[in-house]
Amino acid sequence: MVVSPQCPAGHDWSPQLPAVKALVEKVASEHRVDRDRLVATGISLGGDGALGAVGAVSAWGLGALPAPCAPGAFGTVGALDTGPYLRR
Repeated sequence: MVVSPQCPAGHDWSPQLPAVKALVEKVASEHRVDRDRLVATGISLGGDGALGAVGAVSAWGLGALPAPCAPGAFGTVGALDTGPYLRR
């Protein structure tokens, strides 16, 4: 299953993450979704959103597969940038 929210024009993902989390929770509650196998992905600004999602919903065990994103985006995931989730 693929869920592809779109970031509103002129905004970044940070203020959108609660709505994305609610959307994923709604989809997961209505369909058979293995919450241990969720992956956030995105390109450019979407890559930043994928990394932000990992930090925002770390209790889910969410993985991220970001494509080229803004410089410094890895800092948005806090302590996860030195953990097992991201390797440099």
